[in-house]
Amino acid sequence: MKEARMRERLPVACVLACAGPILNNTVEFTNIKDGWKIDGPGLEKELGITTVKLINDFAAMGYGLLTLKPHEYIVLNEAEKEEGMPIATIGAGTGLGECYLTADKHGEYSCYACEGGHTDFAPADEIEIELYNSIKEELGCSRRFSVERIVSGPGLATIYKFLAKKFPDKVDKKVHDAFVRAKSLQGKIVGDNAKTNELCNQAMEIFVDAYGREAGCAMLKYLPRGGFYITGGLAPKNLDYFTQRDIFLKACFNKGRVSPALKAIPIYLVLTEDLGERGAHYYAYQLLQTYNNSLLGNIVQRERVQRKFATMDHLALYSTVGAVGVAAGVVLGNLLRK
Repeated sequence: MKEARMRERLPVACVLACAGPILNNTVEFTNIKDGWKIDGPGLEKELGITTVKLINDFAAMGYGLLTLKPHEYIVLNEAEKEEGMPIATIGAGTGLGECYLTADKHGEYSCYACEGGHTDFAPADEIEIELYNSIKEELGCSRRFSVERIVSGPGLATIYKFLAKKFPDKVDKKVHDAFVRAKSLQGKIVGDNAKTNELCNQAMEIFVDAYGREAGCAMLKYLPRGGFYITGGLAPKNLDYFTQRDIFLKACFNKGRVSPALKAIPIYLVLTEDLGERGAHYYAYQLLQTYNNSLLGNIVQRERVQRKFATMDHLALYSTVGAVGVAAGVVLGNLLRK
């Protein structure tokens, strides 16, 4: 707020996009060990802002879809887009997010966040079964782990580490040393070297295949004939694996008897990476509109009440004049009879 120079004039609405499930306008971040907690009503009181609304970070991404321009995405699957039908998105970055949007009778969309990235990962072939067991052992899990352990930036790094251990003779020392030094950016090293390094390429192919399978699962759940969007930072940074190689869509559509239903859904890959910020702004603007409409409604209501009382005052005046007139007429009549 200080940076935005809002000391003199506070905003009416503040929207915070947070990485975690929102409950009663509060959130505890899911990917932070110490467990930060943010409370919307508490911030309203502390900051003096009329409305502080917390929304899931991927819900913000969903609202951001409503601001997209044609040059900000590319078409992966060209199918007819049906107006007013559900829209959905999936996006891999530091984690894996999913959400969907539905329209009301006026065509206005509302976004609903979910925690689809925390559904179970299912291996699809022998090497993925080995990867699956390796990750379970590393995490100390006896039965399952989330799909975002594979389909995310850290997941891409995990895949590479598994392959480097399984195929030590294929490890490129220069690339591997850079990978180790990168720490939280290890997934970026894999992506940057995928076209020239065998293990990085294999890791990327496993990642994109798993990404496509999860995208297909999300599409089956929502049937988003209004459009299905691939968002997040990883896809636009590794476009060739999504556009020029037959990996992502093949995995996405590999759903047996219901594959034709998915092929009828338009699929887009979003190139811009500021959708979350734009979506939070979009939602804040909606809150501002609601606030302004509420103020306008109160003004109109006050005017109606004032007009009503003014009318009642006039009626009372007419009634009083009428009563005086009747009384005067009665007195005058009595005098004439005398």
